[in-house]
Amino acid sequence: VDIGTDLVDFVVDRNTHKHGKYMPGKHILSVAGVVLMFYMFGASMSFYRNVSDMLKAEEETIRQQHRLLMQREQANLDNRAKTEFLSRMSHELRTPLNAILGIAEGLQEHYYGSLNEKQSRSVEIIEESGRHLLTLINDILDVAKIESGHLTLDIEVLSVKHICEASLQFIRQTAL
Repeated sequence: VDIGTDLVDFVVDRNTHKHGKYMPGKHILSVAGVVLMFYMFGASMSFYRNVSDMLKAEEETIRQQHRLLMQREQANLDNRAKTEFLSRMSHELRTPLNAILGIAEGLQEHYYGSLNEKQSRSVEIIEESGRHLLTLINDILDVAKIESGHLTLDIEVLSVKHICEASLQFIRQTAL
């Protein structure tokens, strides 16, 4: 009989000794030891394997793999929907924003007539705020493109001082 290296349950009363005394901890026998014992004494042996627990575990594993596959498919669908939403929303936001920026530029160049100092300052704030908003929209789109694998990052050294000064300039202008 080829038993292999798997554990096999034996049809023997594993909790009693030949004299009828209970022997806790003595019921674990190696496969080789049992085979040798039966061979030496000429006894017949019966082997069985209880596979119901293994089958239950395998079925649960299959169910879990199916659930994970379904969750991954749903996540992919959600990600595509998010990317499409961001793309459409960015277009819907950029179109009117570009119109606002174009009008602001026309006002700054006195295309619609001359402006006093306060009006010029207000138009300048409108233009800078619009460009800042356009940058944020583009950044959101870039993140969506990175997540979908359509854009790669270019890592470069930036001056923190320059970024802080630009931020302060933007805040300072709106505070005045």
